[in-house]
Amino acid sequence: MSNFPHYFIAISLPKRLQQFFADWQSELKTILPYKQWTNFQDLHITLKYLGPVSDIKLKDLIKRLHAISFTPFHIQVGSIGMFGASAKPRVLYVAVELSEALADLKQQVESVTSHEGFVPEERPYTPHITLAKKWNGLNSLPDKIEHIKRNFTEQIRLYVDQFLIYRIFPKESPTYRMEAIFTAKGGGGTGAIN
Repeated sequence: MSNFPHYFIAISLPKRLQQFFADWQSELKTILPYKQWTNFQDLHITLKYLGPVSDIKLKDLIKRLHAISFTPFHIQVGSIGMFGASAKPRVLYVAVELSEALADLKQQVESVTSHEGFVPEERPYTPHITLAKKWNGLNSLPDKIEHIKRNFTEQIRLYVDQFLIYRIFPKESPTYRMEAIFTAKGGGGTGAIN
C-alpha cells in the first residue's frame, strides 16, 4: 500500500449551501442509522477520485489540469438520492443534475487524468453530494426512506466557475484540504446560491 497522500478532484460548494445541507443532515440523523456523516465543510461534488499521488506526479497533473477550458455554468442540486439496496441504502446523497456542461467538464478531467496514468472511470457518472454512508441499522426502514425522498426536495441552482484538487487527511475533521484551484474562463463568481 502506498504511503503517498490521497487526492481527488471536485467541485466545491459555497458555505451557504454547505450549511443548508448540514441542516438536512441534522434532521436526517434523527431518522436514519448511518455510521458516517460527512462533515458539512467537506461536502462537494466529485469529478475524479485519484487515490495516492506522489508530489512529482501531482505537479504534472496540476499543470495539465490548468489547460482545461470551460465557461461558468449552473447546475440544479437538491433532491435526496441513495445508492445500494432501497431498504438499507449504503450511501445517502443529494442528487446533482448531469448537465451538458458538467458532463463536458467531467470528460475533460477524465481525459487529462488518463493521460497522466490514472485509471479511467468505467461506471456511468452520477454526480452527487454525499451526506452519509455505511448503514448501521439492523432493520430496514422502507417507510422512513420513502418519507425522506418525498420531503427532502429542493431545486437550488449552483453556480460553477471552478474546480479543485483536494488532499485527504483521514484522521482530521474536516477531512479534505484544498491543494489547487482551476478557474473557468470569465469565472471569478462567488459560487453563491442563485
